[in-house]
Amino acid sequence: MDNIITKDFRISNADERWNTLSVGIYYSLGGMNYFTYKNEPRGYYFSITPEVVSGCMRSYTAFTGFKTCFKEVKRKTKKQNKFAERQFEELCKKYVPMFCERYGIELDE
Repeated sequence: MDNIITKDFRISNADERWNTLSVGIYYSLGGMNYFTYKNEPRGYYFSITPEVVSGCMRSYTAFTGFKTCFKEVKRKTKKQNKFAERQFEELCKKYVPMFCERYGIELDE
């Protein structure tokens, strides 16, 4: 897994499970996912991971979060990386509100 871009959002949550959403784009070689037993495509993924950040410690709960392959590729290139970077804001606008609604999370502005 090769991170291209990441951004943290501070959040308010009714049950205080998390205090940060880590949102990012990464490149994955794909292949078998041994947790889901599904074959995942090689490409660029957008992910949202709820975390607890305290000082320099980051912790997260397994099997929470969201990911989607938004650009399938045969190999990683600088051109594809630039494309992925340009898609970041658009993907945030599309998926972060849906994720927040699902888990009852409010973003701190």
